[in-house]
Amino acid sequence: MDSEANRETPDVESVVAILGQSATTLIQIISRHALDQDISLFLVGGVIRDLLLGRQNLDLDFVLESDASAFAHSLAGEFGGSVHMHPPFATAKWILDATAAANLRHSPGLTEAQIDFATAREETYPSPAALPRVIPSTIDRDLARRDFSINALALQLSPAAFRGRLVDPHGGRADLESGIIRVLHDRSFIDDPTRVFRAMRLASRLDFTIDAQTEALLHAAAPTISRLSGDRIRHEFQLILSEHAPELTVVDLESCGAFVAIDNAWLISDHLSEFFARCRKLRPPWQHSDYDLTTLYWHLLMVELPAEGVNALCDRLSLTRKLGESVASFARKLNMIDDLRDPTLLPSQITRLLDDASDMALHALWICAFDLPIVKQRIETFVDRWRNTRPRTDGNDLIRLGLQPGPRFREILERLRDAWIDGVIESEDEERELLHELLKDTSA
Repeated sequence: MDSEANRETPDVESVVAILGQSATTLIQIISRHALDQDISLFLVGGVIRDLLLGRQNLDLDFVLESDASAFAHSLAGEFGGSVHMHPPFATAKWILDATAAANLRHSPGLTEAQIDFATAREETYPSPAALPRVIPSTIDRDLARRDFSINALALQLSPAAFRGRLVDPHGGRADLESGIIRVLHDRSFIDDPTRVFRAMRLASRLDFTIDAQTEALLHAAAPTISRLSGDRIRHEFQLILSEHAPELTVVDLESCGAFVAIDNAWLISDHLSEFFARCRKLRPPWQHSDYDLTTLYWHLLMVELPAEGVNALCDRLSLTRKLGESVASFARKLNMIDDLRDPTLLPSQITRLLDDASDMALHALWICAFDLPIVKQRIETFVDRWRNTRPRTDGNDLIRLGLQPGPRFREILERLRDAWIDGVIESEDEERELLHELLKDTSA
């Protein structure tokens, strides 16, 4: 297929309207820098796809048919900022600091932005799901290694003779107009199973259809997801859970076998779409500093996983210790839903059931229990009142009264707290009376 576009590429005015003046100015400055050096520079991938769709995408990726690291360093030398290189993949990041932003007339909001540069390259995969080996090449070969036709697009910015040329060797623009997700070759998903996640994510985000051949290849390759490292899987899930409606992608992934490829006990709740929608629409009546929508989604992905398997899956996905512990506490509390529905439970008993749960675990439990009024109300009251209730007496007081630290020591403090929570005592005088009785029992 001819790589020259027969139709117009986006003009400067439309680029400004879509990306904004700041990003457009940055592209123009980088382009002029390449023109001055008379080197081949291309803006590639998702930003071109989204420009043609009229969607904003400020993730700017540039490819050069020359040394990307040298070009990034020359930009940093003229404008400021720093460069982080990754030689195995012939890539470099230009990190804009305040000096660079000022020199580039960049908006303050994009200070510390990272601009990606890569040398045009070919890739070979030593084994399925392995990281590729790369060698320098041409823009056409570089686009041929990409995941889908709609991402295998490039806008040439330099040299002057080819400025404004849309490079489209795989029919990506036609697929954009048809709303199609299509891989470039039959081994695409085998070489890189993370493309299974990306195909589903893009189809959901853009409301595109995965073409029949690509879908067949995707389903056939889904078991190879098991070969991916936990870091790579977690990264793909983070991207999915950052989407506007991630449940669409999650349901599609389960239907193709992606979840069981990661852990054969990992099933998705039939209510997951409802749970995710609640997360976006509803907030509990309490505030907590740990609130983060993506983190909340992580908890609800585990609803159907047996509690004893949660820790293993969290380890498999290399989740942070904090997130893993929170998800595990949520799984334990979810198993107590039936207990929490018991109308005879005392407030102190409810408190004991919920006491060691993280704020995020309680939030997730509240989402799951939204149709169970008694459980929902008990979670709310626990957070609002019972959780923070403490007796006026503390350990130092017990020591001054001659009690030695030990199991009875803790039991007395818990009995005092329970009495406050259950309304058995309502004043410091009543607490002292109860403490006196408990100490008499201890000495008996």
